Amino acid sequence: MERPRRYELRDPPTDGITSMEFGRNNNQFLVVGSWDKYLRMYDMQTNGVKKKIDIGTPVLDVSVENPLKGYCSGLDGSIWWADFMTGAVNRIGSHQKGAKCVNYSFERNTVFSGSWDATFGQWDPRSSVSAGTYDLPSKVLAMDVLKDKLAIATADQEITIFDVRNLNKPFQKSHSNLRTLFRCIKILPTLDGFAYGTVEGRASVDSFVVNDEPLFKRYAFKCHRQFYNGYDHVYPVNAIEFHTEGTFITAGGDGTISTWCPKQRKKMRTFQYYPTSISSVAFTADGEYMAVASSYTFEEGEKDHPPDAIYIQSVAPIDFVSDKTKLNNERSTISDDNSIAA
Repeated sequence: MERPRRYELRDPPTDGITSMEFGRNNNQFLVVGSWDKYLRMYDMQTNGVKKKIDIGTPVLDVSVENPLKGYCSGLDGSIWWADFMTGAVNRIGSHQKGAKCVNYSFERNTVFSGSWDATFGQWDPRSSVSAGTYDLPSKVLAMDVLKDKLAIATADQEITIFDVRNLNKPFQKSHSNLRTLFRCIKILPTLDGFAYGTVEGRASVDSFVVNDEPLFKRYAFKCHRQFYNGYDHVYPVNAIEFHTEGTFITAGGDGTISTWCPKQRKKMRTFQYYPTSISSVAFTADGEYMAVASSYTFEEGEKDHPPDAIYIQSVAPIDFVSDKTKLNNERSTISDDNSIAA
């Protein structure tokens, strides 16, 4: 049965949605973590919860190894392995404070976690044994791993880059050219830099440094700002995700998603508003669908807000292809209806 172009997943989390991921080579199953203490796997074909696992603590982040196995980190500092077929879980590690981030490394078959206790850990998922705990200058706010690179953004506005083959010494240390706290970070698919977003409605694309020379000139831009009632309202950049075409999205507390071309350094388009803040975004492995968590992130304090929801949106080439020649060859597949209604 063909999926509709846009739909809402049934049985969403009952509290704030923190993280979502499809994982590598996966277009069917979406793993979701939330403040309601459950780890959920949704089946896109049936639009239902395939597995719901009680972790016992708010889930702050998720990472998927394959459609059968994944990991999550908890507010109590715990790191968990989960079997999505049986529902079995195993605690493979822990921190002294909340474990803000967890990332599975395919190349090293290991799990990395970052914590508010100003450390990051490496865990062997096969033996539930720590492979090392490393000190950082401040608490971890965002983290990403891709191939042999590990990027960690901390509360002191520092970004520390490690080669995962040698965690004893950073590959690079960078100070943010923006002035407020990080919300998210992603390593570029080209492995020559990283992109990050902050709480003040700004994002930056920075270069890795090789032999004391940056591979490209970094650049920053404003985003997720709305002008109304005579004022410019600034919202946090809650998520950055790269599409298979090499372009990327930013998702914000203003309930919008914008697509950007890192090569041309320009915005490509902005999707219409979602009902409330967007807390997380995930692409299927083939890049044809985008999961969007519409979940209030309290950038405007306590207030009445729409219920938490997860939207599945079919995306068209026009949204993410920056090469006009390639786009012209694919125009026959493009639909004019490509927005989310609030």
